[in-house]
Amino acid sequence: MRQRGIRKFRLRLEVGLPVTLEEIGVTTPEQVKTISENACIPGETIHNLAGDVQPVELYDAIMQADAMGKIALGK
Repeated sequence: MRQRGIRKFRLRLEVGLPVTLEEIGVTTPEQVKTISENACIPGETIHNLAGDVQPVELYDAIMQADAMGKIALGK
């Protein structure tokens, strides 16, 4: 599973997409917390997903994706 995720990040690198938070200007955990909270307010499209996504779950997923992006960049 992890290797497949790394391959996806490599593809994103090949086409020039950002793969880390820093690349899109997000540099602090507080910013990620705010993003996670705002994405989970009532009426946001995240509620179209199966299950009830909580801000802390989204925060963890974003941080994990950032870590995977750093691995893909060799950081």
